[in-house]
Amino acid sequence: MAHLKKKSLGRLAGLVIFFSILAACVWKPGTASQGENRTSPYPVADVFRDFYHSPPNPEFLFGLPISPLQRRPDGTWVQYFEKAVFVTDATEEVRLEPLGKRFRIPGEPYLTHAQRGPQCRSYPTGYAVCYAFLEVYLKYRGEEVFGLPISGIETDGLQIFQDFENARLLFRFEAPENIVVADLGRMALERDLAGMPLGSQVHSLREPQKLQLQVQVSSPVVAPGDTLVVTLLALDQNMKPVANIEITVELFTKDGRSLGVQQVGITDTYGMLQFGLQAPENGSSRLYLEARARYEGHLYIARRMFRVSFP
Repeated sequence: MAHLKKKSLGRLAGLVIFFSILAACVWKPGTASQGENRTSPYPVADVFRDFYHSPPNPEFLFGLPISPLQRRPDGTWVQYFEKAVFVTDATEEVRLEPLGKRFRIPGEPYLTHAQRGPQCRSYPTGYAVCYAFLEVYLKYRGEEVFGLPISGIETDGLQIFQDFENARLLFRFEAPENIVVADLGRMALERDLAGMPLGSQVHSLREPQKLQLQVQVSSPVVAPGDTLVVTLLALDQNMKPVANIEITVELFTKDGRSLGVQQVGITDTYGMLQFGLQAPENGSSRLYLEARARYEGHLYIARRMFRVSFP
């Protein structure tokens, strides 16, 4: 009897959530501005400005910029936003990185029998988009912005979502459109700064440190006298940005001899600090940067190697 009662309650809970999604097609809560009182220290780069502002409500779709414009070793230009990553090359054609594919972690299928009918639309990937997900998908340029669906409606036990090539959409009954776009751009920035391979997990340490200090350089090999762009990221044990942390960066040779070059700065709201460093004109070709920061009484150190290509 107790087993049957528990099973019935589980079905009831599922139906409540299902009809909440269905109700999104009819009922809409208030439309408080998502961008209210929110600013970023980084402007949208000129090369991406038209693309960013082309769809309605870009902050809902892409979020605010969380990095300056950066150049990758392959020559492409990139800028990170809370929910997306913009990339362009020499042709100046802007594209969105497929973050939905990159961070795809399958959940459990959610009420698959209900993902048919007039409230749904099927796509070549074999998946349908339904209810509030479909309304948002069609309203905000569908495949052009989100890419094609790469899952049905799923749940991980905590949230209901659907994955697309470029994004993950989360069901939120209290949200203005009942749907929010997941912060995959922030995840991409954290992974890329850490140099972590695709598919690796952010929360990989069983006993995470209170501060994770990460160092990234614009290129692993630079010419003598060239400017090396150094980017630092300070994260707490929950992978949240830590602002107003003083970080000291010092340049060393491979054998640990300091070259007397230091930079000191404070992390911004997003836990980031970025500056340019001129590569030595002569001397050792293999060098490393050491970043040091104190947080809650402890000293944290991170290092990053690079090479100067002397003739």
